[in-house]
Amino acid sequence: MGRRELRDLYDPDAVSAAFRTSEVGIDPEALAGLVRDRLNDDPAIRCRLLTHVKGVERNGSGLDVEFENGAGPGRERYDQIVNALWDGRLAVDRTVGLEPPRPWMWRMKHFVRLRAPGAAVPCSTIVLGAFGDVVVYRGQDLYLSWYPAGMRDISIELEPPRWPSASEGGFSGEIRDQILDGLAAIVPAVGRLPLDADAVSVKGGVIFAWGETDIDDPDSGLHERHAIGTRSSEGYHSIDTGKLTMAPLFAQVAADRVLGMA
Repeated sequence: MGRRELRDLYDPDAVSAAFRTSEVGIDPEALAGLVRDRLNDDPAIRCRLLTHVKGVERNGSGLDVEFENGAGPGRERYDQIVNALWDGRLAVDRTVGLEPPRPWMWRMKHFVRLRAPGAAVPCSTIVLGAFGDVVVYRGQDLYLSWYPAGMRDISIELEPPRWPSASEGGFSGEIRDQILDGLAAIVPAVGRLPLDADAVSVKGGVIFAWGETDIDDPDSGLHERHAIGTRSSEGYHSIDTGKLTMAPLFAQVAADRVLGMA
């Protein structure tokens, strides 16, 4: 990016160079809506909602799933199982004998969603030092992330604790302001966004990655996302997506293995 354009979009005292890339941003909330619709509409899919999977046990030629819901504990047998859990995946893997292959880390990260139709904000990813993202979906919905403010908790347990959301903990306003201030120091247009209370929300989610130290360590395993994929053992398949963009490929791998063993 030329110097004049860089100065128009970013604070030149904070940004020495900017590069255009062909990266495409997919709105995860819109994607989740499509997945929910498919789960609801496909007669071949039976959904068990509000159900906690506690573990899997091999029983002869089958696999028994132990679970608990509002009706109490239960158990059902399946020929094959695909573990596509997120923060519960490692704990269920262990019940069937699959141990984590290396150290891991859970992180609780918050972000801002903001609706601002027509906002002239450049999609940006800050990749050096304390980092963040500005993503614009359909010209009106923004995703704003500033790691030093949004990353609140770390766990190296097999299963992370139930971390409170920003609304539960009462710190949504604090996180919102810190994220906006951190990004505005680099992308000045963020500081000019309208902050209509009805259009701003602070949300959060758990990040899983292999590694022992945080993102500011150049040698952290968190920077290595290539050793991922689908692990299979006698009809049990566990999917480690690494990044959301890899999920379709590994889902296809798991499906092929299921069909090959059927």
